[in-house]
Amino acid sequence: GGTPLMVAGGAAGVVTVWDLEQRKLHSVLRDAHDSSVLSLHFFPGEPVLMSSGADNSIKHWIFDTTAGEATGAARLLRFRSGHSAPPSVVAHYGDGGLRLLSAGRDRAFRVFSVIQDQQSRELSQRPGGGAAKRARQLGITQEDLRLAPVVAVSA
Repeated sequence: GGTPLMVAGGAAGVVTVWDLEQRKLHSVLRDAHDSSVLSLHFFPGEPVLMSSGADNSIKHWIFDTTAGEATGAARLLRFRSGHSAPPSVVAHYGDGGLRLLSAGRDRAFRVFSVIQDQQSRELSQRPGGGAAKRARQLGITQEDLRLAPVVAVSA
């Protein structure tokens, strides 16, 4: 059930939504992101779209529905940011997809709670916390101690 939709993200931060059944433009989310849209993902069986952008943010959009049919443009449901470089990998994790795993070009691996922001945390190594001393001991830079950029996640 539900309206079969397809989305496309653009370099200007625009998300375009197409109604596949009626073969026409459904809606346009202008300024969905402050810069390029990097990824888009629908939640299976839900009127919810997740987007990530080069503005270092992850957003959840919800489509209002009547009898399972999308009735208008999506509206912002949740918003998370925190990476210092664009997130390159985003995946849902846990029962009901209530957690997001994200990795970025900043070599950070983060877990975001979609319900309570205080449960969100970074799992990768941050500069400091003994990293400077450890790097000196090994004769390498602090950056070399951090995770390599993450290219894929499976949860």
